[in-house]
Amino acid sequence: MGEAFAASLESAKWKLWHSHADDALTKLAVLRANVSEEAAHSKLTGLYEYLHRNQAYIVNYDARAQANKTYTSQVAESHVEALINARHKRTKKMQ
Repeated sequence: MGEAFAASLESAKWKLWHSHADDALTKLAVLRANVSEEAAHSKLTGLYEYLHRNQAYIVNYDARAQANKTYTSQVAESHVEALINARHKRTKKMQ
């Protein structure tokens, strides 16, 4: 899997980030058709099927970021982890 594969995968990721799910799925289908390695083919198939099933729920993350809207759950996850660690008196990290 060379530079062309990596560039195509980056392009698919960019299209997802900018809410062009149809274009991203097309890119992933082409990549999947041209990959002979079984592990990579399986991963691309799983990703393609997941995105295809959830296509209606894909949001434009770039537009949300530009509008200063929440587009990640990182803040909530950080608070939850801090609360769990406080309850366990920092003896054990969340697993």
